[in-house]
Amino acid sequence: MKLSRIFLLTLLAMPSHSSFAATEFDDGVPAEVINQALKIDPENPKALELAGAAAFEAKDFPLAIKHWQKLLNKTAADSEVGRALIERIEEAKKRLKQ
Repeated sequence: MKLSRIFLLTLLAMPSHSSFAATEFDDGVPAEVINQALKIDPENPKALELAGAAAFEAKDFPLAIKHWQKLLNKTAADSEVGRALIERIEEAKKRLKQ
């Protein structure tokens, strides 16, 4: 799938979710699109959020942790998003042990 740079930049400009409560990857964005977005901007919060969610749903918990930890490093841990990220990372770590 070849995507236009404008589409990918639009994806990256989308605001991040304020909550990570849902474990379902429901944004409908294919993993390939997310990977292309990360290639354009590997520090983009939206791309990191989506990449973590896609990895979690694919049961690739180490990759989910990697993306969410990278995002958490740029987020105040005591913010709503920070707390949600910590919760998601802990859940992924639990599932790694199962």
